[in-house]
Amino acid sequence: MGMLPVSGAALGADARVGEAARGIGARYGVDYTDDAAVTALLTERRKSLETEQRRPAAYLGLLTLMAGMFLPFGIPLSPALDANLFAVLGTAGGLTVVGVALLVHARAHWKHALRNGPLVGYREVLGVARAHGIPLAHIPPWLEGRTNGGGGKGAAPVLTYPPVEQTPEAHAETATAPSATRPPPSPSRRSPGPCRTASAWRTRVAGTTRWAAF
Repeated sequence: MGMLPVSGAALGADARVGEAARGIGARYGVDYTDDAAVTALLTERRKSLETEQRRPAAYLGLLTLMAGMFLPFGIPLSPALDANLFAVLGTAGGLTVVGVALLVHARAHWKHALRNGPLVGYREVLGVARAHGIPLAHIPPWLEGRTNGGGGKGAAPVLTYPPVEQTPEAHAETATAPSATRPPPSPSRRSPGPCRTASAWRTRVAGTTRWAAF
């Protein structure tokens, strides 16, 4: 099994998604936050679905349908068939109906296996994760019942929920965390102005100018 659509750590990163995943897993008996359990589940279910597609009814229905469709084209090539035209056409119609019925029966079993069991819960978890903004990796086509090329909507697409607003946890953490900015400096003290009651005089001593205040 290749990379999972989403890891258990990514589901647990959002408390709401983790809680929803555990609740869904409780209904289906699977821990969808356990990568090993999910990998084993997807591997087993993929093999089971491939087995359903290779049921004898599917091959028999396909062969019967082809026989019913191509039998009328052999009428011009065979005088015996041409002599019994209505019988041949009736046989071709019966084969076509039987072939379609067998194919529908085989596909119904395949869709039942796809749309029931733990795979339903896992697609629900993926839908919840996507609604909460958690990016999903490549979703295997078989998980949604799409063709190998990945085209089409699929028989069981991942559920779509309305987008959910992101939790303000990051903003709350930023608001409650101690501020890393330096507090504004206190107003600088003004240097005292010249004393109005003081008088200054200048004396010269040995060529040096001194100031004294009193």
